[in-house]
Amino acid sequence: MAADGGALSTLENLMNEFFNPLTSNEKKREIELCLNTFSQQSEAWRHTMYFLTNTSNQYVMMFATTLLENIVNKRWVGVTGADKLSIRSTVYNYLMEYHTRVPTFIRNKICKLIVDIARIDWPHFYPDFFTNILQLLQSGSQSVLGLTLLQTTSEELISSREDLSAARKQELKKLLLDQMPGVLSIIAAQLENLFDHSLQSSTTATPPPSPTHTDKFNKTNEFDSGSLLSKIFSSPVKNQFHTQSAPNLDVEGDQLATAALQCLSQLFSWMPLNHTITPVLMRPIFRIAALGCEPTKTPSIMNSGLEPSTRTKSRLGILAMSCINEIMSKNCVPVDVEEYLLHIFQQTFYLLQKLTNVTGLSYTGGSSGGSCPITDIDEGYLDKFTEFLRLFVSVHLRRFEVNNQFPMLDLLGLLFKYTFKQPSFDGYYHCLEIWTVFLDFLQMTKENRGNSDTNNSYKEALLSLLSEICHKMQFRHNQNQLEELDDEICDDDGETEWQIFLRNSLEVIAQIAVLLPEDSLSIFLQLYQECSSVYMDLGQFVMESTVGRKLTVTGESECRKLHCTLRDLATVLRALGRLSDLFICEHFPSRFSLGQDIMARMCELAVFGTEMRFYEIQTSAETVLKPDFIDVHAQVLAGTQSYNQWLLQYVMIGKSHDKIYSIVSSIASALTPLLGKNVPHKIALSAAHLLVSIATTVRPLFMLQLVPMQMLYTHVSRGALNSLTIEIQLLTIRALSNILILPWPSVSEGAQDWDNRGANHVTFIRHLLTDFDKISRDSLVADKTLQERMKPVIKKTVVILNDLVDSIDTEVNRTKQLCYTSIEKCVHTLLDILPVFILYPDVMEDMLIFFLTLFKSLQVQLGVEFMQQVLDTFLNLFTPDQLAESLISEGSAGCAVVEKFLQILTVVVQQPDQRFKSFLPNIISLSVDKIYPILAQRRSSDVKPVLYNLCYEILNHNWRYFFRGNVLQSFQTESSENINHQAEFISIMQAFGQSFMQSDLQLFRQNLDSLEKINTKWKLYHKMIFREMMLFQFLNVLIQALVQRSFDTAKDEIVQTVYSMASVDLDAFFHNFFPQFLQSCGLLDMHQKTMLATNFKYDQDMPSFTRNLESFVGDLRYYQLCNSSLSNSNSPVKS
Repeated sequence: MAADGGALSTLENLMNEFFNPLTSNEKKREIELCLNTFSQQSEAWRHTMYFLTNTSNQYVMMFATTLLENIVNKRWVGVTGADKLSIRSTVYNYLMEYHTRVPTFIRNKICKLIVDIARIDWPHFYPDFFTNILQLLQSGSQSVLGLTLLQTTSEELISSREDLSAARKQELKKLLLDQMPGVLSIIAAQLENLFDHSLQSSTTATPPPSPTHTDKFNKTNEFDSGSLLSKIFSSPVKNQFHTQSAPNLDVEGDQLATAALQCLSQLFSWMPLNHTITPVLMRPIFRIAALGCEPTKTPSIMNSGLEPSTRTKSRLGILAMSCINEIMSKNCVPVDVEEYLLHIFQQTFYLLQKLTNVTGLSYTGGSSGGSCPITDIDEGYLDKFTEFLRLFVSVHLRRFEVNNQFPMLDLLGLLFKYTFKQPSFDGYYHCLEIWTVFLDFLQMTKENRGNSDTNNSYKEALLSLLSEICHKMQFRHNQNQLEELDDEICDDDGETEWQIFLRNSLEVIAQIAVLLPEDSLSIFLQLYQECSSVYMDLGQFVMESTVGRKLTVTGESECRKLHCTLRDLATVLRALGRLSDLFICEHFPSRFSLGQDIMARMCELAVFGTEMRFYEIQTSAETVLKPDFIDVHAQVLAGTQSYNQWLLQYVMIGKSHDKIYSIVSSIASALTPLLGKNVPHKIALSAAHLLVSIATTVRPLFMLQLVPMQMLYTHVSRGALNSLTIEIQLLTIRALSNILILPWPSVSEGAQDWDNRGANHVTFIRHLLTDFDKISRDSLVADKTLQERMKPVIKKTVVILNDLVDSIDTEVNRTKQLCYTSIEKCVHTLLDILPVFILYPDVMEDMLIFFLTLFKSLQVQLGVEFMQQVLDTFLNLFTPDQLAESLISEGSAGCAVVEKFLQILTVVVQQPDQRFKSFLPNIISLSVDKIYPILAQRRSSDVKPVLYNLCYEILNHNWRYFFRGNVLQSFQTESSENINHQAEFISIMQAFGQSFMQSDLQLFRQNLDSLEKINTKWKLYHKMIFREMMLFQFLNVLIQALVQRSFDTAKDEIVQTVYSMASVDLDAFFHNFFPQFLQSCGLLDMHQKTMLATNFKYDQDMPSFTRNLESFVGDLRYYQLCNSSLSNSNSPVKS
């Protein structure tokens, strides 16, 4: 004992020194080595028990519990029965005696230690484990400790830990389930008693308003007695907490409630919802959930001493809602449906009424008849309540909507109030997501029922929702709140706060519009007319002055109103653009006049904005109004673009040529002046997109006849776009090119005027690329400085040509031929100068990207001979040494060049023309023999996925290169199967196999998918060469990946592939491969191998095979883990 006392004193000193910030790292390593040496001693646990029970040093406590934890988890099987009993009793007695005196983290660690022992020994060698928990739960003073043990038990015994066999996991779950009815009854009684005791000192408060309080949604104020509606929305008589103020819990009550709710939430996460989840249990949970409805932010509370109590109530309310949400997340209803539903929804709907208890809605930051209590509720509680509503609508709504007695409209009324009283935008978005789920449900119901009854039932509710969203979106009604949204800084998705707000709002509006199109359009068209009229009237308030044009609207109030109107106009334009689908396809005839009016007004606004150039006008609120004018102008152009599909249908019907000409002419007049200098980028970009849309989608045949377009061609050919961003340049050039070479809709082939348009396109491209036309290889070779000067010209030319070719990828051959005729000279020049720039990776990358696009889009136009010439040039250029040099630095421009080169080779091997087959040997040798060895040793690489995709395409598109199929072969036996180029095939398959032994998850998944696709198409796994030389190796690697858990997230794909391979010959799998695999597994004795083989049943269907394989892997890991931990025992664990 004296020796242990001295050792304890030494240990305390060491631990204090170790955690002293002044201790050097070298000294810490010395202490750590000393402690590790002690931990490895066979009798270390005996000294540790003394240390734990006789120290008050937290560091020593932590060291002792960690050491005991390692013994239990890694060496427990080798501990004698007597020693196990000693450890169990000592640890449990220590917990009973010191649980209130040690730090919480030590207490929790001791609880986990006890549960770890039970995970192995209960019930056979630790029969009183759960009995102790039940006694603690009912002991009163130690109930919190019992709940902590219970929660830890649930967490540790149900989790898919690797140190348990599959049978043991199932046994533990069954044992816990058997205990749950009694456990839940105890917890329910504790919570009920806790609440009733606290209520004895509470005073009666004023009852809440009637659940049938009149609002714009709910026109019916009286419910029939005895109906489901009456039961759900009435306050339960038994639950008096509804009419009394929430009690203040003392510290012990708070701790008990907290522990109980956390424990229940954990239990509910895995328990099936059967008879154990009853109203008796749910009643106290909802009582506590009601505590969250207490305000936490009102001045009277914030300035009083009640804040801690109020915060406690909110915290408990959040925990209670977490329990409820765990139940609601399960798509399963208990047996006693009626009682379960009444209890869940009766309580929750009442809480929702309590949260939305207001007399009006405020949208400008003020009050409209009363302050909103929801703004004073804890945000965490609101998040949990929103989650409940989402779960109800997404998981359970379909069960109740068909019940005529279910108060669907009243529920929507409460959800409506809850949505628009959210104190934060994030809360508002989450509520809109709930409405989105509901609207999806209505749309699906409408399609299934084939009538409009659903729409009529919810019409008033949906229109109220639409009106309020519109109201919330408008600056003239909600300026104070909307001004809080930033419209400059973008998030990771490239959206500003304002754009996120608009997107969330407009998506719900669009869904409502699908169900109620006429009513929705009526609302927005009225707003459109009001706001656009103000915009069109601004011309009279612009005057010329000596310093330029000025806006005479100068008063603060008038400027504010104008600001709100302009912001609202931009919003309405965006909304109308989102609703443009309501005017096309089958809706085109019925809404033609309405669509024509919208398009005419859009054109009028666009022309007016371009003529007035409001972005140049001086105003008295420059920083506010100028961005507004720019945004409106850009949104007018974007809105016009949204209706180009409608315009295309107008063109396709072949009528009213004059009106179409007027629309297109107006658009051309509005956008062409914007593609020049001194135009805000946002407006110029919208103009360029609109031009591309007109040229690509509408394709009016008279486009070239328009004077603005002719002027634009002239200006662009002379370099007028050079001052704009490359994005706008590419869009504009693409549009002008498409006007010349895309086929006109509803025009016969003979009337397309291909010859003249093609000649104009050649001229346009020649003028556009004048500087590039002057380049020659000889001059570049002779002058190094010229190479540097020409790099920007070449890079820009390649980017322009790449964009032009890529944009016509899916067009007709005549269009592609016209394009290639125009750029053919440039293509040959680029190929000619390619070797000159081999040492300029940035230029090479752009050039290879262009040739890759060429090979993908213009194969027919290039011709086989020229593609062979290009490929010969590449293969001669990219020698093994050059490739190795390019791949030296990971992520460099050289790697990007190799990546593009491999993508070009991938396109080549996909070609069906036999003349390309002559390149296969060189391509395979280069990729597998030269590039692959360089990349194989790297853990990850951007080039690897491209290389393996090339290997996949070689097999996928050139299977006959390896396996020639003919009629005679179909009569041959499998054993006489012939294979050509066997060495090349084996090299490719070995490369695939090696990838499964590396750590790149994305590559692992890609190659698994590639093998499965090849097997599906070509029966790879059935080929004799695969079955005899590769099958067992692949199976071994894949099953080892499962055992080692190196690719856990790809487990399902691995199991699928293993089954696909094994199912080719299950006899061979079970009788040949499986015994070999078990024999190769270390850390197993013969008995364990026999048990593993016996438990892996010979089931041939995939679900059973999958289940057996997963159990086998789990048991194998369990045996190996236990055996490897027995450093002091020679007896491995028995099954």
